[in-house]
Amino acid sequence: MAGDKILVLDDQLVGPLGLVAPSTFLKENGVKKIFKLTDKPFDTDLKNVIYIVRPRMHLMKWIGNQVSHFKKAGKNISVFLVPRKTLICERILEEIGIVGDIKVGEFALDLIPMDDDILSMEIPSSFKECNLDGDLSSLYYVARSIMKLQSFYGLIPHIKVKGENARNVYDMVLRMRKQVGSEVFNAAPEINTLILIDRKVDLITPMVTQHTYEGLIDELFGIKHNIFQPQFQCVPDVPPSSNPKVLLNSNDNIYSRIRDLNQQLVGRSLNKSALEIDKKTQAKKDLKTVQQIKEFTEKLPMLQEDKKNLEIHIKIAEHINHLIGKSSFRKYVQAQLEALGGDDERTVTSYIEEMIDKQEPLIKVLRLLCLQSVTQNGLKKVNFENFRRDIVQSYGIESLLILNNLDKCGLIKKQGEGNRKYSWRNFSTGLFLYKEDTMELPDDKSRTDIHAVHSGYAPLSVTLVERAMAEDGKGWNLIADLLEHLPGDRVEVVQKGAMDTQPGKKVVLVYYIGGITFAELSALRYLNEVSQHCEYIVATTKLINGDTFLETLIEDVDNSSRFKKRAVSGLSLIQSISVQDDRNVSSPGDEVKSDGGDEK
Repeated sequence: MAGDKILVLDDQLVGPLGLVAPSTFLKENGVKKIFKLTDKPFDTDLKNVIYIVRPRMHLMKWIGNQVSHFKKAGKNISVFLVPRKTLICERILEEIGIVGDIKVGEFALDLIPMDDDILSMEIPSSFKECNLDGDLSSLYYVARSIMKLQSFYGLIPHIKVKGENARNVYDMVLRMRKQVGSEVFNAAPEINTLILIDRKVDLITPMVTQHTYEGLIDELFGIKHNIFQPQFQCVPDVPPSSNPKVLLNSNDNIYSRIRDLNQQLVGRSLNKSALEIDKKTQAKKDLKTVQQIKEFTEKLPMLQEDKKNLEIHIKIAEHINHLIGKSSFRKYVQAQLEALGGDDERTVTSYIEEMIDKQEPLIKVLRLLCLQSVTQNGLKKVNFENFRRDIVQSYGIESLLILNNLDKCGLIKKQGEGNRKYSWRNFSTGLFLYKEDTMELPDDKSRTDIHAVHSGYAPLSVTLVERAMAEDGKGWNLIADLLEHLPGDRVEVVQKGAMDTQPGKKVVLVYYIGGITFAELSALRYLNEVSQHCEYIVATTKLINGDTFLETLIEDVDNSSRFKKRAVSGLSLIQSISVQDDRNVSSPGDEVKSDGGDEK
């Protein structure tokens, strides 16, 4: 659309779009003002208006209200649905009577590069839609994103699948491949193996508190679209009241060193970085030649950036240590580890009852309750009924609907209602998922031992990935008996017509359907460090933690702040041009500020 224009964005697309369309890009393409879509019309002198929204029925009605308001002004209006048009949305626009006044298209925003080794669809409600609502749309989007990857990087020779939704995606990919024909995949394959994992196969890991530096930032404060917005003083010379934003990705040399470390090792790493920076700074005293001065001057901006980032991460690490040092945090984590150990169910049950009596945030209670239910293959009938009664009495009748949602998704259930063959103890022992002495390892071992990401628990999903790509070539066949007791089908195939990849390290794409935690991502990076034959990259529907995962299952019920531990903080880069509602309008030219993220 040529000329100056207004951009109207669905609130949930602001962050994802900020990762692919920074403020400079929007300015260069004529965007003068940006609005967040609301149910109220707004006025503008500009003729061109572009809507970019999700295909949701209520959003179509909001657009209808605004387009009706614009009718007399003769605006040039386009509506683009992300990631595709749906029949019901087109029908609603027809019933409102605005189809003739607008252009309707679709914007296939699917996999967004979050960092060097992680792609995300940024669909937070995928697990809920598939397992609670029966809506498999997100699986279609996943399958389409895989087809797009194959069109760029060649037909992936080997596919391994575990879980019902993963199997559905695999079936969709096969159908799509037949529809488009083999001539689309002419490129030599660069990805050797695709591993599709349904989140439902491993419901334990999201419930366990993460212990990596990155994971704890997400747990305690929230990371949204690579942005952390601190509510405490950590950015030099910038007070928290001014809403500073800290960009968290591999462009930050300090962060890339510590993001995957267990929090107990972060202090030592920061100290080492401080010594290195000091040594480089002191080197200016020994400069003698023009060439040496020139080389130092070229390195100086990066050195100053590292020094600034070091100050920020020291402050963040100190604040994290303060919070995790509290007895309440330690007691909660200890209860999780006891649930994983499975030694004393009564201790965990007693602690959950204590939390309910104290009216701790409901989502915190549910997280531990889900962990106990999954590890015990359901709660004893008397405990199940007692917990339901106590939660309803403490948190209100709305919580009964939340419990029913969790029951439908298999997170909280009675013993005997699920897979009778499932035994957490067998999995824990057979796959060596839990050990108590993780942090007693030497530094070099704890930096690559996947148990360290949860201070004793190795994520089940990552362990399955590791076994699938075992060097002996036997893969999942050695643990076939255990895999049968996990939900969903298991498939291992070689795609017909696919050439094998070149010799060398195999590139393995691990696709999490339903979300991946930062701790799981760190564990996969650990595997990259120790593996001699595989390089892992990750795709997912969303980066999650236990809170954000459960919030999607209670969002339709929970309208009270007492149910939530915190509001996830963080703004996207696109908000540097100040996305506004209809009462406050900003100009990109007035408020664009460099935050180090535009180039990325």
